[in-house]
Amino acid sequence: MKRQAWVVSAATVGLLLSLNADAHIVSVRLGDFFMGALHPMTDPIDWFVWLGLALLAARSGREAGRWLVVAVPLALAVGLWVVMPAGRLPPAFISDALPLLAVGLLLASGYRLRTMGLLAAVAGLMVLRGAANAAGLRLGADVPLYVGGLMGAGYVAMTLLAALTARGIADEAAVAWRRIGVRVLGSWLAAAGLMLFALGLRG
Repeated sequence: MKRQAWVVSAATVGLLLSLNADAHIVSVRLGDFFMGALHPMTDPIDWFVWLGLALLAARSGREAGRWLVVAVPLALAVGLWVVMPAGRLPPAFISDALPLLAVGLLLASGYRLRTMGLLAAVAGLMVLRGAANAAGLRLGADVPLYVGGLMGAGYVAMTLLAALTARGIADEAAVAWRRIGVRVLGSWLAAAGLMLFALGLRG
């Protein structure tokens, strides 16, 4: 008991004599990485577009899905790097509405894209979404870390979403209601994109 009392007393004295306490501020180093990774969490459009692309990839086959996992984070980075020198974000009705509308129409049509067609669509849409994510880049931020975080989020999201959807949608023997459900979801995404486009033009 005496030993424990001495330890507690010494710790108390040390705390009382301390002049200040220094702690690591997350935004100084890796904070920009986490800011880039978490920024899509603040914008549900990213997740709707990613889900739509995962469904498109699943319907197009495993090979297309594998390429998608690589193409999405790279295109996000390209979109962000393209916007930074210009210093201006693209209009919301382009960066938000157009990806939703395009993905929704492709899903609703039931058209099965070939690998190159899917990659071309992914590249264009993800460049727009990468540009939109530039809004989370604060002044003086570490740009490579922010880009790395955004790419990491895109990679993880597309890997998980494509894996979850591929088994049930890509299989030719999948029950009909799954395919109908995908087309219905596509029509909802297209409708949401059309509404955003109209609101953006009105504003």
